[in-house]
Parts: sequence; structure tokens; C-alpha cells
Amino acid sequence: MNITYLGVFATAVLISFLLTRKIRDLANARGWAYAPPTARHIHTELIPRLGGVAIYLAVVLVAVTLIAFPSLPGVEMAVSRQTVLYIVGPATVVFLLGLYDDFRPVKSYMKFLVQAVAATLMYFGRFGIEVPPLFGSHRFSWLALPLTIVWVLWITNAFNLAHDGKYRELQVAPANGEWRETFWIEPSGF
Repeated sequence: MNITYLGVFATAVLISFLLTRKIRDLANARGWAYAPPTARHIHTELIPRLGGVAIYLAVVLVAVTLIAFPSLPGVEMAVSRQTVLYIVGPATVVFLLGLYDDFRPVKSYMKFLVQAVAATLMYFGRFGIEVPPLFGSHRFSWLALPLTIVWVLWITNAFNLAHDGKYRELQVAPANGEWRETFWIEPSGF
């Protein structure tokens, strides 16, 4: 089963890799780019819009293929169609928000609200944080939904905060001096 997950992940990464350049070129050709908004922003040139399209399409393409062809050679469907939909549904909500935001800026409170709705959908699809019993048998199950929402908001916005230069600890400068976004946290970071 772990080989299946690794294969699915590798396929999605490969598709995303192949689509990223094409979507970037399309965005540049159509003039769908914007200048860095502030001096602390890590980019110095125009930034093409549609950044999440390649990743979203890759994940959805792999998910739909697994649902449509559950008996592909070497693939055992380890998750149900319903489970895939509980993941892809909220991801689609967040993706559509990001796509809309690329062309018509959305206020932060509206982004948080939509992301919280997506987190709530995930929670009710059984993809939430489960709070274990604390202090003996006291259960704090009422914390599960709020913790799930905070977790999804944190994960969803972590890249944007690093991308905007607010948390440079999430970025590194390679030897050639060009800034590249990574999720490597330097020892001097947090």
C-alpha cells in the first residue's frame, strides 16, 4: 500500500512539474502577471498569476484517474471515492478562491472565512484533528473543529506569508544568490 501512495504522489509531482512551466508561460503571454507589491517581497520581476493551477490540476487528475480506474495495474485503491471527494471538495473551494483572488483581490477576512468553511467541510468528512483524552478521561472533543480550522488556515497561509517575505525563515538563498522559496527552516529560524 505504501508503494501505491508513493506512486500516486510521484505521479502528481511529475504532472505538476510538467504543467507549471506551461501555465507560467500562458500567464506571461496573456499579461496575467503583477509587480511585487512591496520592497520586502522576495521577487524582483513580474510574478505570473495562476500559481496554484498546476498543483490543483495534477492532484485532481490523479484523484479522478484513481476513482475512474480503481483497478489499474499496481494500484490498490486504499481509499474510497467518498474519501477522495472529501479531500478534493474543500481543496476545490480553496483553489477557486485563489483563482478568483489572482484577478480580483479578495479581502483577508473573506479568504479566512472561505478557508474556514473548507476546513469545516474537511472536519465533517472525517479529516479533522482528534483531541485525545487529557487529564485522565476528560475529553475535549469540542476543541476538534476549532483546532482543525486553525490548522487548515495555518497550512493554507504559511506559503503566502513566506512568499510575501513576511517569514524569510521559510526561504533560503542558494550560492548563486537567487532567492528560492522552500519549506526548509534554517537553524536560526523559529
